Amino acid sequence: MDKHLIRPVRTHKNVINMSNFNISRTMRLVRWSFVEERGYAIRTTIIITLLMTLFMTMMSIGSEPMFMANASNPETQRAVLLKMSRSFSFVFFGAYWFVILMGGSMMFRNMQTRQQRIAYMMLPASNAEKYVCRVVLVVLGGILMSAVSFVVADLLQQLFMHLIFGRSHMGSYAVTLLTTLSDIAQRGVRAFDELGPTFSNYVSQSGLRDIFAGTSINPGLFVIFYYCLGDLFDLSVFIFMGTLFRRHGWLFACVIYSLIRALIYLIFPEFNVWLSMSVMLVGIVAFTWLSFRLFTRMQVINNKLLNI
Repeated sequence: MDKHLIRPVRTHKNVINMSNFNISRTMRLVRWSFVEERGYAIRTTIIITLLMTLFMTMMSIGSEPMFMANASNPETQRAVLLKMSRSFSFVFFGAYWFVILMGGSMMFRNMQTRQQRIAYMMLPASNAEKYVCRVVLVVLGGILMSAVSFVVADLLQQLFMHLIFGRSHMGSYAVTLLTTLSDIAQRGVRAFDELGPTFSNYVSQSGLRDIFAGTSINPGLFVIFYYCLGDLFDLSVFIFMGTLFRRHGWLFACVIYSLIRALIYLIFPEFNVWLSMSVMLVGIVAFTWLSFRLFTRMQVINNKLLNI
């Protein structure tokens, strides 16, 4: 056979399509990954819900003596109840966010073994699509799991309080949290005064209280944006650590994150809102980019502690 009649298979178009980012292909990969890991997600949600139900119930029971101590003064009783309810709701919110951070440090739990790495790397998708898929599962999936768990745990603690005391003076922590966030968006940092001295002093020291002083601008939405930016910075650090370490990523993430926070406070002892936001923005971009670069260089056979 004439060699000129043998034409090579043109795969250049397929390579280009696979190297580009395609949203529909990414969404198919997300759905497939969710089906593959739904058992783990359901088990994790149930365990977290049970633990948070116990935590919420204990906090509600512990608040009853403080509530009854002011029974002679209904006005003081309502004020104490409101402050405790709002403070506890933020504590529970922080606990759930910590759970999401732990999920970020275990973003590539589906690539722990050699077989799992081969299976995920051989999927018909680009590296960018595979990375975005894991981020979507961790961030959006973690937020959805936490929201469902928060609501269910809140309902269960109310049920237990009704069974124990006949009624729940603390009410719904989920509703209180939404009310508090709405109050912060409307009133700004003044809403933190009703959360107790710990929250109020932190806001005063951070400079957020005076950032728009003397202007007609409502700082409420800015405060929420600032804290959301801080949460994204924390998440980017945990995702990077989860990508860097092949084993025990959550443990190294907690230790190194604490060291990074301490280093920032040592370098910048005087708090500045705008400088803090700049550092967080740079950190989010840097840690996300480094995490993606590490992911693209993961090896199938790796017995080392680091994914390098």
